[in-house]
Order: sequence, then C-alpha cells, then structure tokens
Amino acid sequence: MAKQGYMEQIARINLSDGSVKIETPDEDFAMAYVGGSGFGARYLYDEVPAETDPLSEKNIIYFFTGPFVGTPAPSAGRFMVISKSPLTGMYGEANCGGTWGPMIKAAGFDGVICEGKAEKPTYIWINNGEIELKSATAYWGKDALETEDLIKKELNEKRAAFAGIGQSGEKLVKMAAIINDYGRAAGRCGLGAVMGSKNLKAIVCKGNQKVPVDDPDSIPNITRSILKKLDANPLFHSLQNYGTPWFMNTFWILGDVPIKNWHWSAHEWGGNEHTDKIAGGTIRKTIIKKRYACKGCPIACGCHVEVKEGPWAGLTGHQPEYETLAFFGSSCLNDDLGSICKCNDICNRYGLDTISTGSTVAFALDLYEHGILTKEDIGFELKWGDAEAIVKLTEMIAKQEGIGAILSEGTRAAAEKIGKGAIDYAVQTRGLELPAHDPRAFVSFGVQYATTARGGDHCSGFTAIADMGIIFPVIGIPYKTGRFDAQDKGRITGVLQDVFTLFNSLTICYFAALGYGARDLQLMAKAVTGKEMTLEQGVYEIGARANALKRLYNYKCGIRPKDEILPKIIMTPVKSGSTEGVVPDLETMKKEYYDYNKLTEQGIPTKERLIDLKLEKEAKEFY
Repeated sequence: MAKQGYMEQIARINLSDGSVKIETPDEDFAMAYVGGSGFGARYLYDEVPAETDPLSEKNIIYFFTGPFVGTPAPSAGRFMVISKSPLTGMYGEANCGGTWGPMIKAAGFDGVICEGKAEKPTYIWINNGEIELKSATAYWGKDALETEDLIKKELNEKRAAFAGIGQSGEKLVKMAAIINDYGRAAGRCGLGAVMGSKNLKAIVCKGNQKVPVDDPDSIPNITRSILKKLDANPLFHSLQNYGTPWFMNTFWILGDVPIKNWHWSAHEWGGNEHTDKIAGGTIRKTIIKKRYACKGCPIACGCHVEVKEGPWAGLTGHQPEYETLAFFGSSCLNDDLGSICKCNDICNRYGLDTISTGSTVAFALDLYEHGILTKEDIGFELKWGDAEAIVKLTEMIAKQEGIGAILSEGTRAAAEKIGKGAIDYAVQTRGLELPAHDPRAFVSFGVQYATTARGGDHCSGFTAIADMGIIFPVIGIPYKTGRFDAQDKGRITGVLQDVFTLFNSLTICYFAALGYGARDLQLMAKAVTGKEMTLEQGVYEIGARANALKRLYNYKCGIRPKDEILPKIIMTPVKSGSTEGVVPDLETMKKEYYDYNKLTEQGIPTKERLIDLKLEKEAKEFY
C-alpha cells in the first residue's frame, strides 16, 4: 500500500469468534480505488454475494477513510460506510463528517471491516493500534447520545471518537443510521440496522499517530490557494453564517423544496410565509447557541441549538440540516421549528435517517388525507401541519410501535404492505426515499436519482450545479445549461457521478470541494501521496471504475433498466410557481447517460468499457 496518505492498516474484525486480522492492500489497489467509496465498492463486490440477506451475519459492513483524511488538507474529515442495504436490497453507502474519520487514522487504521455476529451486544475499542472487543450489554437499549457519554465515561476517554447506533438500529429498523459526535449521521440506506444485526453497538477510537505525507512543506501553500477560492465563493459564506438551513431561504423560490409530500409548490403554501419560519435566517435569530466544525473544516456549517419556547422549550442539540427541515417541515406543511428540532432529536437519539424518516411521515400524512390510512390504523388524527402528531408518529417509527412498525420499513415496503394504491404516494426510487431536491426544479436530478447506485441520492452527484449554469470545462462541462433543459444532462450527470465518487473516495466534503480547483486537487494529491493524479484521471478512471463496480453489483442484485424510474408524484407537474407544468424528460436523459457510460440494453458496462477501466476480471465474468 502507498505509504503516504495511508496508515497501511485495515482492521478486519470477526465478531463471531472475536478474531482480528490486519490487512495491507497493495499500492496498485490503493491507487486504483483510493479509499472511501472506491475501497467499499471493490470490497463489497468481492466479498458479499448479491443473494446475501442484508441483516444476516453473512453481510459485511465496511468503514473506510481516504488518503486526505487526517492530513492538513482542508475539509478532509469524513468517512464512508458501505454494506448491502437492508432498505433497498442493493449497494448501500453512507457518508459522515465529524471526528471519527480523522480519529480512526490517528488510531492507526485506514478502515475497519466488521463481519459475522457477536453472541452478545458488543462495542469495539481501538486505541492507538490496539483493538479490543468489549461488552455493550449495559448500553443495549440506550440511545446513541447517552451511549456515547457512557462509553467515554467507562473508558475515561472524553476525546475518543464514537460511531454507533441507538435503539432503532438494535431493532433492525431499515432506516436506521449510524451516529457520531452526538448528532452527525451516516444516515442513508439503513446501515445502522446492519450494525444492529451484528450486535455491534459502536466503534470507538482514539490515537495520536500522524498520517505520513510526501511533501509536508508544500501543503500550507496549496491550502491557502484552496481557502482563497472558498472565500471568493458566496456559498462558502452562506454556509458559514447559516449552515445548510440557508437552502430553505433560497431554494423555495426555485421550486426545489418539497411541499406537502411533493404535491405543491411553495407558492401554494403561501410563498415564503411558512418556509421562512423554518429557514436559516430564523434559526440564526432564535435558537442558535454556537457554531462548530467537522475536524479540519474551515466552513463550520454545524450549529448547536436550544428551543426557547413552546412544547419543546429547553430542548438542545444539533441544528436540523436542510433535508431535516424540509421533510419534517415543509413536506408535512409544518412550520413549527421546535417540533422539527424535536423530530431531529428523536432521530439522533434512536439513530434514524432524517431524510427517509421525515419522508415516511409525509407519506403517512398523504395516505391519511386520501383515506388509505385511518384514525383507527394510526390511533389518532394525522393532519397536515399538526406538529404534535408529526412528533408522535416519528416516535412510533423509532420505537416500531403500532403503525410505526410498518412505516419503519420505509415507504416502498410500507406501501406494499398497506396496499390500496399507497405506492403512488411513496416518493422513492429503488427503495431509497428522495432527498429534498426536486427534479422538476433541476431536471438533471431526475436521471441522477433514477441511475445512481444507491437509489434516491444527491450526494453521489449534485447535478444541480450544472443546472444552475456553473461550468467545469476541465471535466467536460464547458457551457451553461438551463435548469429545465434535458439536452446533455444525461452525460453531465454521468460525469458528475464520477466526480463525486472521486470526492467520496478521497472523503473530502462537497462544500469545500468548491475550493479544490483542478490544479489544487492535483497538487494536494501529489503532496499527500507522492503520486500524480489529475482531476481528469480521478474522474474518468477512479470514479468511473468504482461506479462501474456498483452498477455490476446492483445488476447481480436484480436491478434492471426498468427499475430506473421516478415516482409518480415527481412525474406529475405542480400547478403554480416557477416550476409550473415541468416534469423531467427522463427517457432523453437516461439514453444520454447510458451512452456516456457505455451501458448495454441490460444496463451494464460493455466488455470494452470494463477493459478500459481495468476491470478485466469482471469483463470475463459478464462476457
């Protein structure tokens, strides 16, 4: 394995027998897959057969960092979690910030692989290269935030980094998240349930080892160049001042915010009359206590808040992110900020993905309005904008109580159980609920959601940057495109999926990546690893290779082109606002996407494409 940028150790922990093996991938592997998402795609493809039950002990869960993590490179404080998803039944991946990524490298490891199943509740303690499996019986049944406190107290290590599950993960809720830093979440795809299925409560780590870099003297100058570009970007300052809730202030007018389970535009909800009550400006004026940053990040978009009035006065915790505000707020026609903070707190404590959970609550409200769910089914009236009912239903999902047990399966599975046409109100693709960005506002999101490896996902290619007219000539986006124009969006989506997979392999923050120009990325990669890597190489080789593996894995899981569709609601235009009458032209964009990625009619890369990506073994396997 390349020495610079890596600790040259991956811990493989068999929870069934308690054994620990240390693996060191060779240098060719590290350069081909880099880390994070790239490592995960390769390992999952090789080690977890497609027919594996995601909640069986035969599934494996991978925690990987990238080479920039733990170095002075700005905003390289993230880690990736990869496994077969219990929510979707295919490739699963979640991305998280905070302190765990840099700390696992300081503890001496580039990643941790957990296989098998512990006989009793267990947590893993990694301390400066030493690994110990310890009893978590005393913490089973406790929420993630309390567990983090208690384990740190047991270890007498206040500065240790924690990544663990709450009660929802223990109960195998298929939307369960992995929580660290008292509220940062590896949220998507239900990977907290994979930990729960293994009786694995947490992985806790601490260390003081330094990540070796090739040219430490050049990194400060490269960092200054990156920070200068960030400082010149208005988004950087908006995120510094407001965090992601700033998107609520801005995107409603573009029609990008989900309103009433995606049926309405914001104009049908009174314009900004309601959205402003749950947006960044209001949060800053009313409930913010202090800002904080993920390890090594100059943006510091996180905030701690305290609710000052109403039924949830006195509640403290992490600021709800934009997606959380959108799904527990606007998508439920709920402008009670305190109730959204409460739902966020429930999700952080029980360990739930706020996107999938909030979307499921809005789905239930829709079913209630249409008579598919009744008061007898739920136990109380469930009306749009009823803050107390929204909080109560969120708790029921977290605890799997009553109708919450069905809803905890996610909108697709719940709709299949409920029947009566409920699937028409489930805003998901291939089992993963859509994030809070509307393909009728930025049409490229349509082909992004339909084709990306994990389902409804914006974090593997935030294609709206092209829809907003931002150009990147070096990676093949040389001109501005309109946000409603389908032409060339399939190709651009393919390019940006490869770009974001490169970011997810380096495990750098997308927001800070705005400051990593092509030249700076190349210089930082050389300074850290000692290896040349141009942006073009990173995108068209490393990112594309990992994405090809993910697509092949999903094909083995039974995914076909007919599954790459959008929900009925998204293909129905809203009646007012800036997106009135717009629906994405998915077929045009999908054809372009298939052409760019050289996919066959079966939705897999051609033999020639696989060989070009140095996936000769897979070319022989499929052809």
